[in-house]
Amino acid sequence: MLDAYLEPSKLKAEVPYWNYFILKYQFFILYFMAGLKKGTAEWLTGLFLTVPQIDYLVVHWFVFMFDLTVSIWMMCSSTRNVAMNLLNVLGMFPWVCLATMPLFYPFDWPKKISEKLVKIKSSICIRNPKLKSQECDCQINENEELYADYNGSLVNGKNIKNKDNLYDEIYGKVLEEINDNDQNTEESKEVTKETCKMADTNCKENKHTEKPPTAQEYRRQKITVYLIIFHVLTQAFLPYSHFITQGYNNWTNGLYGYSWDMMVHTWDTHAVIVKVVDNEKQKYFYVDPYIYSPNERWTRHGDMTQQYARCLRDNLMEDAERFKENNERVLSENISIYVDVWCSMNGRFTQRIFNPKVDLLEAEWGPFEKVTYLMPLLDEALDWRTDLESIKKEVHSWNNYSDVIFLADFPGYEQEKYISENLKNVTLTVLDGVVAYQPDVTKLHNGYSARLASGDHISVDNGIFHKVLNIGEKPAFYMYTFYNSTEVEEFREIPKLPVITELYIRFSRMFYFCYVMLQNLVQMFYCLSKCH
Repeated sequence: MLDAYLEPSKLKAEVPYWNYFILKYQFFILYFMAGLKKGTAEWLTGLFLTVPQIDYLVVHWFVFMFDLTVSIWMMCSSTRNVAMNLLNVLGMFPWVCLATMPLFYPFDWPKKISEKLVKIKSSICIRNPKLKSQECDCQINENEELYADYNGSLVNGKNIKNKDNLYDEIYGKVLEEINDNDQNTEESKEVTKETCKMADTNCKENKHTEKPPTAQEYRRQKITVYLIIFHVLTQAFLPYSHFITQGYNNWTNGLYGYSWDMMVHTWDTHAVIVKVVDNEKQKYFYVDPYIYSPNERWTRHGDMTQQYARCLRDNLMEDAERFKENNERVLSENISIYVDVWCSMNGRFTQRIFNPKVDLLEAEWGPFEKVTYLMPLLDEALDWRTDLESIKKEVHSWNNYSDVIFLADFPGYEQEKYISENLKNVTLTVLDGVVAYQPDVTKLHNGYSARLASGDHISVDNGIFHKVLNIGEKPAFYMYTFYNSTEVEEFREIPKLPVITELYIRFSRMFYFCYVMLQNLVQMFYCLSKCH
């Protein structure tokens, strides 16, 4: 279009088919690769979703098969409309893909639509004498006038009350026209034969006289074919190129938008701890992780986490230069930043994703190398998933405000945690492994250390810090059970309207909506009825 606009001589009446093919292929590769990415055990078995069996079959297996075959559905005219409706059902993302639907219809669909609009406009002009005589400039022949209105209307000055009389009247008029033209029938046949012979001869001559493509045109077509093949192969390779761009991998392959793993993984962030250490003054403090970044996307990607650490360092240096005490910086330039992110993927135990012992300002990162400070995903507890669901149901049955959190940690690592005063009846239970529980020393609490093995539990005091150290040789799995007193205090019964009042409001809004829609439709058809 740009070439034709800049140079009108290049404007063509037809579009090369490879233009359609490229756009259709993009639609195909989008859904087909998404379907292949869903062909994993976690997705097909539905382990990380707690839904009924029917929902599991619909959400997992149906979406898996739909993504693989939706392109084929779109190619067939009998299933195209069904595929469009299903695309509309499966979330907001398909709305973007719905814009490509015209590519899968016959190429002349704009002409067919315009022809139908012309017919509708003509029928409106025929049935409305006022529009026909005053506003319309429609070319209507006598036969169309005969079909205009048969129910009690006048046709050629006669009152026609039913379809049979209308048919007889029209048929008689047509017979008169045929008899008048019978004399010229033979001459017309001869002219038609001669015309057909001439057209056939011209077609044959055109076939033989069609020029082959020049060397320049052939070279251009050849380059176009090579570029299309390169594009097709590249689009099919990119979703599986994560073994090259390893620096962007975390527990999953690549970034969310690049990995084609859409809707395959669910993340639940439990805690984000950012620790800043002043190496010269031997002091440390914690920073709100969202003070310079309003979202938590960076917490799941190694490259973004390192960028966040450097951005945090620059902002801290600016603040330290701006706020000085006795003309002395409150923070030296020799600092270290440690990030400890606890999150869960696909319903697993909540665990740390990055090594909290690594200074991110000194860590190295490269797009083609593995992230050195990324902690491995603990798949040892996959067999616990069924038990976790049963434990959740049991804890939630205690009362409406009870809850449970499942955590896992590596050998030799510790977790420092603060229990809010709003949490009551907090209990630490070890499911597997060996840990040491150490509450913080305060005026009201003496320091001690308790060794907990599999099946042991201990009551945790709220309002203070405590540490949980994995002192075993394998990963430890434990859980916190509690209930939130804040929810109890804030809960209040929402007043409900009487049933009759509620139904009246709902139906009145429904009728008002239908009224507005009908009004808009009438206005739209009224605008179409005006011929210009």
